[in-house]
This record gives sequence, structure tokens and C-alpha cells, in this order.
Amino acid sequence: MNAQPGYGFADAWKAVAAQGVIALLLGLILIFAPITTLLTLAVLFGVFALLDGITAVAALFTARHGESRWPLVAYAAAGIIVGILAIVWPGLTVALLATLVGIWAIVAGIMRIAASLRGTPYERHWSQWLVGIAAIVLGLYILFSPAGLAVLVFGLGIYAIVKGVLLLIASSRMRSMGRRLRERGMDEEQPRRAA
Repeated sequence: MNAQPGYGFADAWKAVAAQGVIALLLGLILIFAPITTLLTLAVLFGVFALLDGITAVAALFTARHGESRWPLVAYAAAGIIVGILAIVWPGLTVALLATLVGIWAIVAGIMRIAASLRGTPYERHWSQWLVGIAAIVLGLYILFSPAGLAVLVFGLGIYAIVKGVLLLIASSRMRSMGRRLRERGMDEEQPRRAA
């Protein structure tokens, strides 16, 4: 148990508030600079893939004599090629990301509808059908609309802002609760005893 009453809330609210601020900032960046954000992420991915390929090349020199090196050679080459392409043409990387997200949304929607046909009573609820249909529509829109990725980024930005605001509200409530518990000399981790 903690020595100081209210200790958990006294510290935890700070972490929740920090998460809220980060989510809020990320959301604002996604909404007000979506293209820059996507291109930056594509270049960072390219740097990661390139460095991963280079380290795989270094691993080739440490492989034991007699071991097959072809899988490592293929892995290193793929990392270096993909990394260079992502750095030189970040727009291509972003377009591929949009395709993958679109396909994922369609598959997720189909799976949600399939689960609603023979799942638990919760899964068979009509709302699960709507979620599945919405995911399929979103996936098709992202795949076949030039603005699909922009809509996705905007949606992620809105989500991050809402999440950030909710986390800040939660952190404020946690802080208040921690103060009240300290004033009463209670630790929030101790169960209340019946009077």
C-alpha cells in the first residue's frame, strides 16, 4: 500500500493529462498539416527500412560459414530498396498506405458482419451490422477516391482531438478525486469499509 493517501491519483492524473495533450497536439497536426504529416511519416518509414536493410547487410558478415545467406540477402535488399523508394518518393509510400488501410477496412467490415450473423447476442445486434457496413464504405471510399486518404487523416485528427479532450477531462477528475482522498486521509487503493 502507498504511504501517502491519494498517492495513486496524485501521480496518475499527470500521465493521463500528458497523454491528452499529446493526443490533442497530434490531432491538430493531422487536421492542419495532413500532407506534411503523411509525407514525414513516409520518409521516417523509409529511413527505418533503409537502416534495417543496412543492419541486415552487417549481419551477413557475422553469419556462420555454411549457413544459407539467401534469406538474409533478400531481406537486406528489400529493406534497402523499399527504404530508398520511400525516401525518394514519399508520395508513393503514402498511396500504398492508403491502399492497405482501405483493404483492411473492407476486410474488417466483412468480418464484423459475418460475426453478427452467428455470434453472441451482442454481436448479433443491428448496430454491429451498421459498423460493418460503415467500415466497408469507408474502405471503398479510401480505395477509390482521390480524397480518401485525406478523409482518413482528417478522421484520425478528429479522433485524436476528441480522445485528447476526454483524457484531459479524466485527468482533471482524477486530480480532484486524489485531493479529496488526501483530505479525508484515505488511499484510493484501500476499499471503503462499511460503517
